[in-house]
Amino acid sequence: MTLTLSNPNTQYIMKENGFIMKAFDLTGKVFGRLKVIKRSKENIRNRPAWICICECGNQTHSASHDLKIGDVKSCGCLKKDKLRVDLTNQIFGKLKVIKIGKSRGKSSSEFWLCKCDCGNEHTVSSQHLRLGQVRSCGCLNKKTDEILLNEAKERFFNNLEKLDSCWIWKGLFVKGYGVLFFKKNIKAHRFSYLIHKGELMKGLLICHTCDNPSCVNPEHLYQGTYQDNMDDKITRNRYIKTYKKTIICFN
Repeated sequence: MTLTLSNPNTQYIMKENGFIMKAFDLTGKVFGRLKVIKRSKENIRNRPAWICICECGNQTHSASHDLKIGDVKSCGCLKKDKLRVDLTNQIFGKLKVIKIGKSRGKSSSEFWLCKCDCGNEHTVSSQHLRLGQVRSCGCLNKKTDEILLNEAKERFFNNLEKLDSCWIWKGLFVKGYGVLFFKKNIKAHRFSYLIHKGELMKGLLICHTCDNPSCVNPEHLYQGTYQDNMDDKITRNRYIKTYKKTIICFN
């Protein structure tokens, strides 16, 4: 019988015909960082292949020949480790590197488990650490309500003009009313009431006694219901007739 040795199924053809014995069993043997689990159904370069598990937890397929002569000793992590710059115990901002961390998804970047000065643990890529793009678990970027309020107050007073009576808003306007950002967009006259007179009650409007929507003088502002605003509109004759339609001005 003529046997074609280049055929991927050569081993099985020969075994069936009694020409060769069963391939050497490598199950359980260790080669470098790899431990052989079982025989693979596929061959590599017409050679028996084995499924191995690496010390890092990854599985890989390796030819028995490559394992025996030491050409393959890991899933590829060994080469990465040789190229890796050890960041253990180094400090980046508020972060101190503890140990190598788990990679995220399919990312090829190296990740490090770090401990922040605030006590939280955070996993960061080596690139972000070394470039200074991440310097805390996130606490460094979190501003307290007090800081946000002080920043909003500074913007508020920088965008108004105090006249004899009204304080005129000079900043951004939306639908006729001044607006600034404090956690979210808020009307300037509502913010003025908040910082000068206290909490804004849910469901209540901030109404003007001066009938000037651009005014943010807290002395001209009061909290009222929708009905209060309607009654005030009628009392002060605060409406515009356009094309026989009545447009009511709400605060």
